[in-house]
Amino acid sequence: MNNSLDSSYKEYAKQKLRGKQNIMSSFFLVYPFLKDKKVLDIGCSDGLYLKFFRPDSIGIEQITELASRARSLGLNVLQGQIPVILPEIPPNSYSAAFLSHILEHLESPILCLEQINRILEPDGYLVLGLPTENNMFRHILRKDYFNGTHLYSFSVKNGIKLSRLTGFFPIRVFYDLPKCQGPVGRFIIRTYQHFPFKERISMAYWIVAKKL
Repeated sequence: MNNSLDSSYKEYAKQKLRGKQNIMSSFFLVYPFLKDKKVLDIGCSDGLYLKFFRPDSIGIEQITELASRARSLGLNVLQGQIPVILPEIPPNSYSAAFLSHILEHLESPILCLEQINRILEPDGYLVLGLPTENNMFRHILRKDYFNGTHLYSFSVKNGIKLSRLTGFFPIRVFYDLPKCQGPVGRFIIRTYQHFPFKERISMAYWIVAKKL
């Protein structure tokens, strides 16, 4: 890891430990695909999502401080680099894999998806959360994600293509609206899924796919 990326990750860890990062408002849309399953949470941070999964689920986290925070909550976490840990996991070990805003940080995203396919049981689920880099809010705010730790940008079409190339069948795409909480927020997000041009408006989305 080069010095600039290392610095960015350390700053992220500081913000996360201060409670500055929350779950995506649309997480409830993908949770049914993960409920009651043994999940591998890849890039689990401080257990932000891992705490919602079955107790025998396991997270992978490269930042020591975040892995320690997750473990302090009683969560199972492997601390280390994702490309190093994934090949060590036996095949058919998990019924679902979860990545929230991780794939765009990895040097070899296709290799990562191939390893996940190997690790999942037959008919296992992949839930992949990604930022929508080319959206109008990013342009209005003049926010360049590539100034941080993002190495790649994935359109919805591209994300679906990569999932297919690595042995998955995409079944749903969900779009996020931040800060929509509670029953009213959930109603808004559900309704929003039927709007046109969502990819140009949403700042993030989920792809749900099944292992072929």
